[in-house]
Amino acid sequence: VYLKESDYNTISGEFVGNGRGVYLDHSDHNVVEGNISDNKYGVYVDSSNSNTIEDSTIVHNYYSGVYMYGSNN
Repeated sequence: VYLKESDYNTISGEFVGNGRGVYLDHSDHNVVEGNISDNKYGVYVDSSNSNTIEDSTIVHNYYSGVYMYGSNN
């Protein structure tokens, strides 16, 4: 799932083997939930603020489970 400049979404489901799992790019105030595994990155957060990860299992991702760049909260 790739969100660019998209705010106030809920992203839920199974994200398995699809590259970056969930990618938030300049997207704020989103909620991510679900099973995220076997990707390069589980959740990739780029210049995105005030997002929440809840009720999730994030395992077996190649580089990292959660990667944040230029983001806070």
